[in-house]
Amino acid sequence: MLRHHLAHRRSLARLLVLAVASFAFTGAAAPPPQGASPSAYGARDSSAPSSPCKFRPSRSTTGARGDLTSSAVTTLDSGQRLEDASVQSLEVVGSDVTIRNVSVAGSIMVLGDRVRIRRVTAQGIGISSASDVSVVRSRIAASPDDGIHITSDREALVRNITLRHNLVHQPQTPSENHYDGTQVRGVDGLSITCSTYRAGRYHENFNAAVFLEHANGGTSNVEVRDNWLFGFAFSVMVDATNATFTGNKIGGDIKWGPCLLLGASGNAGFTSSGNTWAETGRPVDLCKQG
Repeated sequence: MLRHHLAHRRSLARLLVLAVASFAFTGAAAPPPQGASPSAYGARDSSAPSSPCKFRPSRSTTGARGDLTSSAVTTLDSGQRLEDASVQSLEVVGSDVTIRNVSVAGSIMVLGDRVRIRRVTAQGIGISSASDVSVVRSRIAASPDDGIHITSDREALVRNITLRHNLVHQPQTPSENHYDGTQVRGVDGLSITCSTYRAGRYHENFNAAVFLEHANGGTSNVEVRDNWLFGFAFSVMVDATNATFTGNKIGGDIKWGPCLLLGASGNAGFTSSGNTWAETGRPVDLCKQG
């Protein structure tokens, strides 16, 4: 279901090559020296959750739980609710929809406004030209594409998206695709907080835990706060206006460094502060912003 909205993925291989080639000129922190201990990049993390977060998302605190009823539902229209169910896939075509405590064998595609997703297990979630969507306490795993993909690809800008207390991990990306924990291609208003992104051992298909891309009307007014960002080529890739990165813990098997700034948007209003290495608690000068 997500594949139609992810046809651009093959071009990201070229983008990442260009990104790495320009790495020294973007103000990102330098990659670790050859042979350096992986602990320098926070390979292990025994830290407690940041105080603003009620808990650190894990298998036990996210996703569907309890007794679920098998359902043949694949489409949800306006005003509908789906709870305590197990389904193959879901497409939300209407507005004012609630999905709660549902296990999805495949992915969820959201096309409608005012959609609430809570305690869901799925391979991936796509949000296409929709507004006022929240994804909370959900477990996104084993995706062949992005974990969460947000795109303004239907002639309307995505607005007001909340991603909170989610676990996005265990990508299973084929060689022809590339993987971001959350990729954003056009949004006005996005909050990513108190979530865990864990890619595992680095693979050449992995881009970033969070990739804010200047596409489909631009990406602006983004908050990325108090998350655990582990692994990937870069922890974050940023090409957005008014983007703020605060209080994130960085670690895992990072190939190049914690941040890559891309320049199409100019990155006006970009700020970062209080970001730290997960293992040591030492500050991360994220994109040379503090």
